[in-house]
Amino acid sequence: MKFFVTAVNTEVGKTFVTASLLRAFLQSGRTAIALKPVQTGCEMSGGRLVAPDVSEYAKVNAYSDIAPIYAFKFPASPHYSASLEHREIKTDEILKFIDAHSAQREITLIEGAGGIFVPLNSHESFLDVMRAVDAPIVLVCKNELGAINSALCSVYVLRSHGLKIAALVLNFTDEKDEICVSNAAYLKSKLKGIPVISLRKFQKDDFAAAARSFENFIASLNFNDPSQMDAGAANLNETAAIALDAAQRGQKDANLDENSKNSDACFALDTAQVCEQDGEIKSSHVAPPLMSASNTGPIDLNFDAKHLWHPYTSATHPLKAHGVLRAEGNKIYTTQGALIDGMSSWWCAVQGYGSETLNAAATAQMKEFSHVMFGGLTHAPAVNLGKKLLSMLPQFDRIFYADSGSVAVEVALKAAICYQQNVSPKKNKILTVRGGYHGDTFGAMSVCDPVTGMHSLFSGILARQIFAPRPSCRFDAPFDPSSTDKISKIFKENKDEIAAIIIEPIVQGAGGMWFYHPKFLDRLRELCDEANAVLIFDEIATGFWRTGRVFAYEYCSAAPDIICIGKALSGGFMSFAAVLTNEKIAHGVSRNGGVLMHGPTFMANPLACAVSLKNLEILCAQDTAQKVAQIHSDLQEGLRGCRSLDGVADVRTLGAIGVVEMKEAVDVEALQEFFVKRGVWIRPFGKNIYLMPPFITPRSDTQALCEAIRDAVKLKIYKG
Repeated sequence: MKFFVTAVNTEVGKTFVTASLLRAFLQSGRTAIALKPVQTGCEMSGGRLVAPDVSEYAKVNAYSDIAPIYAFKFPASPHYSASLEHREIKTDEILKFIDAHSAQREITLIEGAGGIFVPLNSHESFLDVMRAVDAPIVLVCKNELGAINSALCSVYVLRSHGLKIAALVLNFTDEKDEICVSNAAYLKSKLKGIPVISLRKFQKDDFAAAARSFENFIASLNFNDPSQMDAGAANLNETAAIALDAAQRGQKDANLDENSKNSDACFALDTAQVCEQDGEIKSSHVAPPLMSASNTGPIDLNFDAKHLWHPYTSATHPLKAHGVLRAEGNKIYTTQGALIDGMSSWWCAVQGYGSETLNAAATAQMKEFSHVMFGGLTHAPAVNLGKKLLSMLPQFDRIFYADSGSVAVEVALKAAICYQQNVSPKKNKILTVRGGYHGDTFGAMSVCDPVTGMHSLFSGILARQIFAPRPSCRFDAPFDPSSTDKISKIFKENKDEIAAIIIEPIVQGAGGMWFYHPKFLDRLRELCDEANAVLIFDEIATGFWRTGRVFAYEYCSAAPDIICIGKALSGGFMSFAAVLTNEKIAHGVSRNGGVLMHGPTFMANPLACAVSLKNLEILCAQDTAQKVAQIHSDLQEGLRGCRSLDGVADVRTLGAIGVVEMKEAVDVEALQEFFVKRGVWIRPFGKNIYLMPPFITPRSDTQALCEAIRDAVKLKIYKG
């Protein structure tokens, strides 16, 4: 078990607390060590730099005399001290240092430098280290005038970043001082679930006396389940949720006027008051507004509402848009606070946001060239990405890079038609199923559901394709062979004009979030083989582990002729997609000098290729399947309780996808605003309230997402 010791400021006795806590763990019979990865203000002794804080640890335990990985002479912020010595602090090296020295100990105490946002380099602070270590936090505060504000602000920040707080230590407490006593009493009353430990003004180096103050804290720990830390942020029960809803919607608080009820600033106060009814502050779900160092100024939301056209919304009466200051990890930081991302930004940001590895890949390529045309030219990023893709998709032979998912579908349809023009020229129709969604361009729209596919307005000018009923065989039920009878009949009746079948394998996405049985796809493969039709799988949403397999078609026994991939391909870094075909299609299209008549200006963009290659290397190197399996388990558990709620038609989970289907269409704006005020980002559509979180999402955040959906359904927010 690890603990991260940080503070509200510098010079508050953080090292003394770390050393005392180390002694307390050792006295309890645990093997323990304290580490200080970064220290400034070091001194030369015996020809080497000596870290004074580490020397304090050694007074308690000689084995804790481990030199920091970064030690600097000048006593300032690590970033500045490092710059004076022409060095750079790297977070990944700090993490390796921690892992290397904590492997053989039951307890590892990690002390930061200064406070939460102390900078390590130009773009990272100690908060980044805390988030990466993901250990319970011991927060140290000097017990003096101003301690309450400092402590509560720090608690809000830590919780808004998904960190659990093991204890708040009020250092330098004078039990005869009225301010010290009142500070401790107030913080204990407001931070239920967080131990508030007061350390008296001990004699210097009296670690034994201080260690005794931690005995009850250590005795209360569940060493087998660190997730039980910070019980005050664990669950918002139904009573608090109902009260929260009343405060939001202005139905039960006669003390607030109409302007206050609709004020976002007032909402933060309301939330704290509501949660105090249960003796807790629910700040992990309702975060304070944050500012970004990279923000160049305020976001003009009025201009946005008046002039910027957002997707699937009215130009004159748009849905409310929230200004984003920055995004990092699995959090989106808006002008209203931190939001746990449940959407992966429309299913693409599987790595979350701000990945230094992906940023570095883009930066390195940018220094060479950001773009060159792909007509008559090629480059290493495109070639190397192609090699990686074919190693992951060995059933395919050719790759066509595209700008987006919709464009990839256009290319796939063109390839199928071009193939048939050289093989069976009369075949020029596409067969697909209802409930599908393949994109917003005209070819893609023609194979979307003509009623629910968001494109019924264009039905008069779209190419008329052939539709079969959506698969009726549930993924989680025994396969019924008769479920393919209707599509088999339609195919045989039209086989002389069907050039291809296109379908989203296993999961129909934006057309309804429906999961169906893999054997349905096996039957489509048989039909295409019987009549030499092209089988196209649209894996733009399902590819790259989203369904639990690397690609969804791996659930069935046969591969398609053409596959479209995108979204997660670049890890959400930038718009990019690809179309892969087998050798039969490539040769058929090219017969008699034929060419595939498509050429996007930014085809095979080097930046997109370089970032996508690095993204795939990360996904393949990590145990991504295990991460997705954990998210699936958490979604199953978290959404199970929705099944019995009024208004719910179905609950479905598969891989890192969770769906609560309602019996009627939901009020998107009402739900969106409820979720934002709960500190989560969930964007429903149609009848579906669903989750597709980034693969890096910690369990606590997945639970918070599910909890927000359960409460929204309980409170009937979906009705508006």
